[in-house]
Amino acid sequence: MRKPSLKLGVLSLGLSVSSLGFALDESRLWLPSEYERLYLDLKASAEAAEALDRCVTVLRGTLDLQQSRDDAPVFRIQCRQANGRTYNELVDGVTHTPMTTVAALPPSEEELEALKVEREAFFFAQCRQAVLASTDMFLERVFLTESPQAQDFTMESARFDFDFDAENLEGVSLSYKAICRVNLDEAARVDVMPRL
Repeated sequence: MRKPSLKLGVLSLGLSVSSLGFALDESRLWLPSEYERLYLDLKASAEAAEALDRCVTVLRGTLDLQQSRDDAPVFRIQCRQANGRTYNELVDGVTHTPMTTVAALPPSEEELEALKVEREAFFFAQCRQAVLASTDMFLERVFLTESPQAQDFTMESARFDFDFDAENLEGVSLSYKAICRVNLDEAARVDVMPRL
């Protein structure tokens, strides 16, 4: 019976030590005596700042007297970043919302559409160059589709089908399709096959 109780004691000690390692050091928070009633808001604001990816450690926290109003305190939290540099994070004392580091907003529909058009044009340019290089040895090559629409398009990859005609050494007209697959991680791949 001694062994299980010993393991339990070590486990509980390990949990309490690890939880202390990530706790806010409240000794780094300071308020003028006439504003002590705002201490819990200061603490919550410091915790909100420390929760940001940018803020690795809270070095100091206090009331920003110049930006605060009686009904709307603003706290100045000095943070250390991962690179060792410090910065001041202003935090709304009522909502405990960081005001300096603003989370990136998702792109609007117009921005998303513009990015899609830009990415598709980039993929098309990569495929066009790869298809031209892959079909350079074909005689009398004539592309039937100059600007094909992307197939299987995502923001990371696309496929383009280029139909073209060429001639063999005897001058017989042949029909071909070049299928180009492209993605952000690697060069475009082209497969050339007879078109049915």
